[in-house]
Amino acid sequence: MLTRLGGIVSPIQSLYLSTATMKWPTEPITNYRLFDLSQVDLNQGINTEEVKRNKEVALKTRLSLTSVGRASPQSLLWTRQSVNCTGDYFARPEVCRQQIPGKTLANMASLPDPFLAQLPPDYSTGILRQYLLRINSTARLDRITESEFPADCDSIPDAFYVHYAAVNPNGWDTIGWDDWSLSVCMPANMSRSPWQATRDRQDFSEELYLNTSFDRVYLMPDDDIPGPRASLFKITVDTTAGYFELPNYTNGQLPGPLLDHDPTKHCGEACSNQLAYT
Repeated sequence: MLTRLGGIVSPIQSLYLSTATMKWPTEPITNYRLFDLSQVDLNQGINTEEVKRNKEVALKTRLSLTSVGRASPQSLLWTRQSVNCTGDYFARPEVCRQQIPGKTLANMASLPDPFLAQLPPDYSTGILRQYLLRINSTARLDRITESEFPADCDSIPDAFYVHYAAVNPNGWDTIGWDDWSLSVCMPANMSRSPWQATRDRQDFSEELYLNTSFDRVYLMPDDDIPGPRASLFKITVDTTAGYFELPNYTNGQLPGPLLDHDPTKHCGEACSNQLAYT
């Protein structure tokens, strides 16, 4: 009798009920090497050891800038471009995301919402929801007049100013080079960082002024191009920083949008606490 009843109930159940696979996290894995901006004292006093470490960072950054090419793939360059995976890549979306073309410095401006983050763009937090710092800086170069260059920059309190110059000792010699000078000015208060120790979104701009001057050296007797010649520039860098949701099971393995406020306010039962280990 029960067998017959089961045979009748089962088809009826299939008409009104469906099955679904539910995934739930068990034990999270902690990553101790991710940067958390909210835990940094940006304007603390700098000791000798910190100065040494900052110099090492500057040297490594300079080496990276001189060795990278505009066509070199950028392993930490993200984009919120949607991914259409087909064929063999459908089961492995992290592999598909690596196939998105144009993740280079040359094509960065054409990418939708490009930004840099500390983890590679094929990273996924699985079932957990977690958030990470993202940074986007855009540089703009403008020619300016002499009157637009900050006056007496070397006497502005806490501003950055340097001046370099060289004179050609060969004079009229054909192997000579131009006399030249370079002045660099950042009129902002360089004793305080423009960054804020917060997980909220922040936007700020930085300005750098360049004054380059070259005195023409007469390479040939009939070379009548006069000197000196000067070019002045203003470089503006606009930076936006904040947190975004890392790719995971619930958001389709795609990075979330830039958040205006601390991501802990978006965390629910499937989100582990956003802790910082300094």
